[in-house]
Amino acid sequence: MSEAQKLIVPETSLLKYKNPVRVSSKSSKSDDKDVSSFDPRKICEMQSTESILASIMPPRRLEIKGDLFIQEVSSAPASRADVVQLTKQLDQQLEARGAKMTGICPVRRELFSQVFDELIRQLTIHCAERGLLLLRVRNEVQTTISALQSIYASGVVFGLQKSLAREADRNHQTSRVAELEAEIANLEKRIKIEVLNCKALEEKEANRLAAATRRAEEDVNFLRKGHEQLKNQLEDVLNQFKIVNE
Repeated sequence: MSEAQKLIVPETSLLKYKNPVRVSSKSSKSDDKDVSSFDPRKICEMQSTESILASIMPPRRLEIKGDLFIQEVSSAPASRADVVQLTKQLDQQLEARGAKMTGICPVRRELFSQVFDELIRQLTIHCAERGLLLLRVRNEVQTTISALQSIYASGVVFGLQKSLAREADRNHQTSRVAELEAEIANLEKRIKIEVLNCKALEEKEANRLAAATRRAEEDVNFLRKGHEQLKNQLEDVLNQFKIVNE
């Protein structure tokens, strides 16, 4: 096989192809077929197996230095040994490419898709109707997978939006909590200041009351002494008056 052919034939392909053939650009473009434009229920009306295979699995092409190569799907029947070899190749590729055995894995899906196409090729060679029926099954599975991918993508976007909304709400709540904590700390500080002011005012009022009480007591004592003095003076005057009258 030439260097150009090696570039065209991927070693990881599990679908069996013929050897690549160099063709002109015009002939290649005229031979291009799109599997989506064919109805599997109508392809069975074709006469040759190769035409059916070319319709459901269009040739691959590659341009190298201005030369165009095409590679058609092989129409050679598969033996038991080919199936065993396909199984071994599948296991080897799954291990070599690090495919996950569970969950969603694009690598595993790609490899099993190639195996599915190879099985369709083998069945189509032995019985075109079986191959075309299996092709319809494959197309339906791909449609279902595409729909599930769309649903999954929508779910991821929705989940991301919800996550961002929750994050924004959490940030808002965190900011609000910080504001309230700062306000509480400020109020506690003001309360402490007011408590100190209240104690100072109580002490001031207590001192003022004590001073007023002392002054009142002094005034009372002064008046009491003045009263005693006046009383004594009055008694002296009365006594003297009695003596004079006698």
